[in-house]
Amino acid sequence: ISAGQISASFAKCSLAGGKYVGGILGSGVREDYSGDSSIVRGCYSMVEIARARQYFGAVAGANVGEYEENLFVSNDLSGIDRVSYHGKAEPISYEELAKRRSIPEEFYSLTLEFVADGELLYSTEFEYGASFDASVFPDIPKKEGHYGVWDRTELRDLVFDTTVSVIYKAYTTALGSSEERDGREIFLVQGEFTDGDSISLAEGANTSKLHTESSFFTRDTLVESWILTIPADGLDMNRVHFLSPDGSCKIFIKLDGTWTQVAADEFGSYLCFDVSGEQVEIAVVRHTLRIIPLAIIGGALIICAAIAVIIIRKKKKAKKADGIIAESQKEKATV
Repeated sequence: ISAGQISASFAKCSLAGGKYVGGILGSGVREDYSGDSSIVRGCYSMVEIARARQYFGAVAGANVGEYEENLFVSNDLSGIDRVSYHGKAEPISYEELAKRRSIPEEFYSLTLEFVADGELLYSTEFEYGASFDASVFPDIPKKEGHYGVWDRTELRDLVFDTTVSVIYKAYTTALGSSEERDGREIFLVQGEFTDGDSISLAEGANTSKLHTESSFFTRDTLVESWILTIPADGLDMNRVHFLSPDGSCKIFIKLDGTWTQVAADEFGSYLCFDVSGEQVEIAVVRHTLRIIPLAIIGGALIICAAIAVIIIRKKKKAKKADGIIAESQKEKATV
């Protein structure tokens, strides 16, 4: 708030406030306690107002006091409290402003800067109204446990010094499937995921090409199969947690067209294993007793019985022969 005279003043800056926000002053006064009133004359303004609730303008926030021959450059601001006045606070083009000999050198130089955590990454000067494509953006520095995004990605028709900053956000370390079993996610995937990432789950085919080791009396039965899609996060491997339907299941994944059992650790009700790639085909199998045909069982029993009879007969013959030999030896001893 000014109660005096402001003349030949130049403003090129970014402003933010609540009320009474202006390029040259927030507000003048009609008459102070001494009887003086404010006068703003021959000033130039090229500002942006990032935030203001009430009473804001390129020259002044409130139309109080006297204003003469003040000029400003802006595509979205008015001169005083959202109104421009001819001969008092009126707009001109940047080209017209640049022709004025009294304009400070800073008005001719516009700068684009890229900043991360307060550190300048890259800067370049540009002409009024210039535009830039994605190639101007530098690489975002890495920050442990975080990923970075630019606070703005469109750089078109720039008319003011512009600073683009990196916003760091903590990674989402686990994503759960929308499909559930007993009120819990069927799959949880660990990684370094960003906002908007999600895993997708589809039922796999009931494949007959799954061959696993089994004994004569047991076999592996396919319980369920899934196709799991994981968003790319830059990691070589992701840890998958699968909610097993019971504790006797084994996990197979398809690698280069071949089903391969993976080593899975138990974590509560979940089986945990590592996968690579963005899409994984998973089969869940259970070790069950093999149903053997009755004919085979009957044949096996007959063979076993025959073998037992032969063994018993051999034992009886051997016992009888042993008896005859013993009797003969006894008779010889008596003679």
